[in-house]
Amino acid sequence: MQATVQSGVALQDLEDELRKIGYTTGHSPQSKPVAQYGGLVATRSIGQFSTLYGGIEDMVVGLECVFPTGQICRIKNVPRRAGGPDIRHIAIGNEGTLCYITEVTIKIFKYFPENNLFYGYLIKDVATGIKVLREVFVNGYRPSVARVYSEEDARQHFYHFHDGKCVLIFMAEGAKPIADACGQGIEEAVEKFKDGIIKKVDSALIEDWFNHLNWSQKDIDDEVQEMINNDSHSGYTTEISANWETIPKIYDNVINRIRKEFKQADDLVILGGHSSHSYLNGTNMYFVYQYNINCEPEDEFRMYHHPLQTIIVEETLKLGGSMCHHHGIGKYRNQWTKEEHGSAYYMLEKLKETFDPNGVMSFGNIFYQEEGAHFQK
Repeated sequence: MQATVQSGVALQDLEDELRKIGYTTGHSPQSKPVAQYGGLVATRSIGQFSTLYGGIEDMVVGLECVFPTGQICRIKNVPRRAGGPDIRHIAIGNEGTLCYITEVTIKIFKYFPENNLFYGYLIKDVATGIKVLREVFVNGYRPSVARVYSEEDARQHFYHFHDGKCVLIFMAEGAKPIADACGQGIEEAVEKFKDGIIKKVDSALIEDWFNHLNWSQKDIDDEVQEMINNDSHSGYTTEISANWETIPKIYDNVINRIRKEFKQADDLVILGGHSSHSYLNGTNMYFVYQYNINCEPEDEFRMYHHPLQTIIVEETLKLGGSMCHHHGIGKYRNQWTKEEHGSAYYMLEKLKETFDPNGVMSFGNIFYQEEGAHFQK
């Protein structure tokens, strides 16, 4: 029940091979056709079925990695061990700042597509959707897909039926008794909060949406060309996480503050968000913003993306959430790394000093570095 691949193996290729024999990776990020395993692990990737199968950190059994000194380390493939700290996590999510990942062993799962169940609802607001998600998860059910979309975000995904409302969707899968029980749990949660439910959506519409969700390389090329042709940016996102009580507060604070403070608010085409990865004790929020660019290309980041992301990060950290649920820190959020980790930044800093003392690995990722400088404490 595990598979070993080198870092350059594409997720879609492994998934296709496993499907032939009745198995699945359980990992399905939107980039599935083009993503490769080294990158998936190095960025602590998550997929659209995470609420059932987990993120990449839940799937990795063992791995091989190489450090700047040339030291090769192989972490053995066992289901669990208590041999000190879990050293897999030095490599998982390191974004190339500590080591390069060269081989990965992951868990695999039985595949039951014949038992897939799809649910969709129009709801009155994001807060109602969060309440339903919480009810499903704290009652122990694990749908593979569980999402709530704001009105504006729903408009770009469900334009053919959203009717200007927020949208709540679920998918249940697995062995038939498990899928059926999960479906029943979803229906019970929706019934409990029926005052916030406007109407149920035909399940075929949800299934069709999901079947066309993933990218292809052509989709990526076409989207980039369209942005160039129209002086617009399509699909910037900043994704955060917090507990159940805090997420609705962060969402409202961010949207209200952007509408009041963002100087280029008239250029916004979409401002909204969706929750798409939930847990027993909380969920994430994908803030989505698209805009027309009315400046020189080199000024776009300074005038649009950075001010928007700053508001999102500040409001999230203010209420104790995480500024980066799964897209990592990279170079775009490294100015807030210390604030994100607080007193635990000491641990992160010492890892960098130990494994990459000369600061040669993935310049500027996670750790803020001035141009031409070595790693700065």
